Amino acid sequence: MLYVPIMKFKQGEKDALYQLPVELKEKVVPLFEITPDVIQKEKSLSISQIWERPYFFDISPEYYSELSDEEYLSLLTKCQGMLSLSSN
Repeated sequence: MLYVPIMKFKQGEKDALYQLPVELKEKVVPLFEITPDVIQKEKSLSISQIWERPYFFDISPEYYSELSDEEYLSLLTKCQGMLSLSSN
């Protein structure tokens, strides 16, 4: 069975994922919900530091509406391994 938790990228959630036993990690594919407050707080969303397995991510509609198509595609590209966001 596969479990897809929706994670808001809060510290407690990151810690919980990192500490999961290997046998459970193999059954989990998290969905990281990237919201404007997370983007403003985090200079670099280092997903690969806590999770080296497949994952999904979703950008909050409030933030997506502020991105051009080019910026959105750039964000998708950066999400392979490490998602780095900077406030320009």
